[in-house]
Amino acid sequence: MLKRTHLDSSYNLQAAEAFLSRVEKVISQRTDPKLISQILIEFKLESINFSDKDFAVFIQKIKTEPMDATEFLKKLKSSILENKPLCKLLGNIHILQLISDEELESAAGTFQLQINLLFLLEAFNITMANSTTLAKEIYQFMSNQRASFQPNNQLVNFIWGSFQPGNPVANFLFGAPKQATLFERLKMISVDPAMTNVAFHKSTADKEETKEDVETFISEFQLRGINASISPGVIGKPSDTSARGLCLNILEAAWEDATHEASKKGGIDNAIAGFGLITIMEHLQDVSTQQYINRLKLVPAILPEGIQLNEDHSYPLMPDLIVNNQLKKVDELVMHKVWRDLYNTWNAYFVVANLDAILLPLKLLLPSVLKAESNYFKESRVISLFLVGSLFFNNQTKHNPLFQSKFTFKQADEILSLWGKINREYAEQLLKEYCPDVKKTAADLYKETFGNHATVNLIKHVVSFGRNPSDFHITCYGTGSKTKNLTFFSPDERKTKMEFACSKSDKQVEKKSVI
Repeated sequence: MLKRTHLDSSYNLQAAEAFLSRVEKVISQRTDPKLISQILIEFKLESINFSDKDFAVFIQKIKTEPMDATEFLKKLKSSILENKPLCKLLGNIHILQLISDEELESAAGTFQLQINLLFLLEAFNITMANSTTLAKEIYQFMSNQRASFQPNNQLVNFIWGSFQPGNPVANFLFGAPKQATLFERLKMISVDPAMTNVAFHKSTADKEETKEDVETFISEFQLRGINASISPGVIGKPSDTSARGLCLNILEAAWEDATHEASKKGGIDNAIAGFGLITIMEHLQDVSTQQYINRLKLVPAILPEGIQLNEDHSYPLMPDLIVNNQLKKVDELVMHKVWRDLYNTWNAYFVVANLDAILLPLKLLLPSVLKAESNYFKESRVISLFLVGSLFFNNQTKHNPLFQSKFTFKQADEILSLWGKINREYAEQLLKEYCPDVKKTAADLYKETFGNHATVNLIKHVVSFGRNPSDFHITCYGTGSKTKNLTFFSPDERKTKMEFACSKSDKQVEKKSVI
């Protein structure tokens, strides 16, 4: 066995492959109809009458017949191995013998559950991304589930009747199980606005959207507040709003990593990796280069990298699933593939360390997310987050024996610490490579942003975003909206105090390096 001092060597592909081969020995390559049926019942999804007939046929078949998951698992394996931090993590787990074969045998039942979940959820995710009806139906279904949580008293019923189900305040207060945590409530209402936009644009296919279309959609789902922030889409029109909201989401998770139990087992390292993600996005966001800018685009099919539909429009990873190949809108966010990869491993750590290790991490391991075309990653992530997050949240799967782990890896904390360290190192590497003029490290920016009062500083940023999202930025390398026209001053050569301080600090770093 290698000494732990060798932990930071470059990731070992062969070792990672060897570890996954050990996992493959304890799992089946076929789906289990009885288990799939049980999952659908526990999620109450069997009650939906799907309008997409091809998807309805697929769901009926997967409940009654085993399906070959070989191609699906091959894609999953290659996607994991091509994600450098995940590959390095698995390689080191194998080299350092952090998980024994006996533990893998003990975990076999959970692995099998997760594979069936992944297969089923991938079918939902791919169809929601390509169908004109499924995203809307799933949003409606999840909203109805939330309505079932309302307390039975006159005052609440009055408020609920006035605002439910599309009001974020009502959903935060009443649309949740009693056991739901504050973070769970906040996270689920925060993804709703993005999901309502996805559902609306999918429902209009390739048609030009009108104000009347928007009003009809808002009325149909009783949307209120930020959930009703939907506008008729204009193909090709650039915007930087998605990136700003995403940076705030990363900041919130980094705060959780750094201030809660995970901080003792790699959480601070992972939080620093989050600041790498934020800084790269804020520093490189530019409408002139289209980097980290979003816009609507028409495409025939939204699929993982390297995948094309078969001639009969079936999905190669699960040939029994027929995918709509008609032109449709996708909210493209132009980004580097390595940013996508860092986000996936960073967020996977966050979920496993803070929330759940059985169901929630699967939202990132779906091939349609883990290996999404990088420019379509943001939308694929929104769909999977809403889908898997709602199933986890609405059904409180942490308390359901089916979704509870019956084992614990003996060296789980050490694995998490290693994972956080690998993510941090990869983030610092990408920051140097893609932002060479940024003289500060992700660790520096983490300290500057959170300081000694992380919670207070997080609240300040949340309030700042709420007041003016178009000019919101977290690090001193964010410069406010770059898609605006500068009406009175062009070009605008002024710097904000924050930008000046950042520039001054960078010059000081340069002087020190010369000395």
